Amino acid sequence: MNKHCLAALAVIILLTVLLPAGALADQPVKVLLDGESMNFDVPPVLEQGRVLVPLRPMVEALGKEAAWDPLKRMVTIIDTNNTVKLFVDSPIVYKGDREVKLDMPVTIKNGRTLAPIRFISEVLEARVEWQKEPKLVSIYREHNYLKSALNDCEYWLNTKSGDLYLLKNTAMLQKIGQLQLSIIGMGYMSAEQTPKGNVLLTVTDNFGEPGYNNIVYAVYLSDNKIAQRTMVHYYIWFKQNIKFYREYVVMTDGKKAYLVNDDTNEIEKTFDLVALGGQDDDYFIEWMEEDYVLIRPNQTGILMLINLKTKEKVLLYKELLSELEQKDVETNEVPYYGDGDHLKFIEAKNNVLYFKNNSNLQRDDKIYQYPLTNTSQQ
Repeated sequence: MNKHCLAALAVIILLTVLLPAGALADQPVKVLLDGESMNFDVPPVLEQGRVLVPLRPMVEALGKEAAWDPLKRMVTIIDTNNTVKLFVDSPIVYKGDREVKLDMPVTIKNGRTLAPIRFISEVLEARVEWQKEPKLVSIYREHNYLKSALNDCEYWLNTKSGDLYLLKNTAMLQKIGQLQLSIIGMGYMSAEQTPKGNVLLTVTDNFGEPGYNNIVYAVYLSDNKIAQRTMVHYYIWFKQNIKFYREYVVMTDGKKAYLVNDDTNEIEKTFDLVALGGQDDDYFIEWMEEDYVLIRPNQTGILMLINLKTKEKVLLYKELLSELEQKDVETNEVPYYGDGDHLKFIEAKNNVLYFKNNSNLQRDDKIYQYPLTNTSQQ
């Protein structure tokens, strides 16, 4: 061993001897709330494997109130679902009428009441995760998230920041991307498996009175990474777009339809819906085959059958409905519906399209048929 190696070894041994045993233990504990760092006037402490934080700012950050009773040395957390009472230096907690025992009691340090962060967060319906190195507590306010499960995965979307997380096999949440959104109304999210085993997330933001506005975000994930995304804003009318066609994932921004190859994750085909429909509008896509597509412009609400080869357009209400129904389609201004037909596509079978008419004027159980041979093919 040369003298340089001996010198380096000596330095390592010296540092090991001189370094205080509690140096790593003195590493500060960091707290993140929905990905944002929290700052306390009294820093969090780690005692007996439990993280303690100032109680009032933690409770208020979670959207609740805390009241202090100096005579009883008691803190009351006021929650819609529960009233929680904690006592300084006592492990006993009352959650409503139920008595709960803490493994680490509430305490006072530097004039601040400290409480176990996991208990406070979970009692207020937040998810808590602990990372030992570095010392990190991550808290997720569940009411700020849309969640949807698929197989062994659960997808969490922060409705304020657009941060998208994956929770797999009950492990820790892993951020997998961010969407440019902020849910302002009633939010919904669904997760569906694509033909080749990838994932399509659909997020809907329904807002305005009386729920006239619907913004739909589609997020295509491959290996749980964002590969494609679209957004469309519909007003008054709202229909479900188709999502899959053969080996393709169907996505739309209202103006165009995109067929995403589920093997390559790339957009393989694009259709100009405005050109096909003949109106500058945002379109719904209600059915698709190799040579045909059913689309509906948002503002008029009239279902169209388009021959993709010839570009021929058929207004189906004129072919299927009675004169009285046709007149209603063209003049109806019933609140909450607007103009348009109420034909609902059921299925395509043996070159025939099947529909139901959900009109308020004449709703019945009749099945309407439209043979594709009625449309010229070239």
